Amino acid sequence: KESNARYCETLVATNPCAEQPLPAYGSCLLGSLNLAKFTDGSDWRLGDLGSVAAVAVRFLDNVIDRALYPLPEIEAHQKSVRRMGIGTMGLADALVQMKLLYGKPDAVAATEAAFRHIKYATYLMSANLAWSKGAFPAYDRQWLESPFVRRMGAGFVGHAAKHGIRNAFLTSQAPTGTTAKLAGVWAGIEPYFDKETHVTNRIGDFTIHAPDSPYLRLADDVSPSEHIAMMVA
Repeated sequence: KESNARYCETLVATNPCAEQPLPAYGSCLLGSLNLAKFTDGSDWRLGDLGSVAAVAVRFLDNVIDRALYPLPEIEAHQKSVRRMGIGTMGLADALVQMKLLYGKPDAVAATEAAFRHIKYATYLMSANLAWSKGAFPAYDRQWLESPFVRRMGAGFVGHAAKHGIRNAFLTSQAPTGTTAKLAGVWAGIEPYFDKETHVTNRIGDFTIHAPDSPYLRLADDVSPSEHIAMMVA
């Protein structure tokens, strides 16, 4: 019911990391924003966050055309809906910078504000791209009737109705297990597991040190309901 492309594809499963429900031969090209780079120590720098999110849309839209697909059916479907997944890493680091305790109401509110801003910035950029590059090939005005799209308000729907939108889907929250380590922040939207974490994977051995701060909350300190509240936000 929530799928933007429910009129032209049927979601059958998620990919192995579960960040993206996909149809047969579906794929999603991912990119992540490092949220730790978008605070001033007390609040989000939302203008910068929105600007970089918009650049990410342009970048990943080009990647869709340049990517190497393992099957022709995957390439055909991806180029028909132009699905991308812009997500984040470093949320735990950003909350510590802003002196917010992961899972507490003020941290939930800040998280929701950042992700709402990313959502609007990415979808607006994709609608703007449709003016110059055209809508995704499977676009139909039924896309505008998606519950997700309708919740973005009449202003956005009216803007997108003029030329359609370049990408059927824009956002997705990936685990970023490896890329976050390369960026020097904690993965995805998770709280830090421990003050010191040792990891060995295909790119090397890592010892990850959590920020030394009274505002650090480790995973075991966060209640199940607080975890869920952060996921909802």
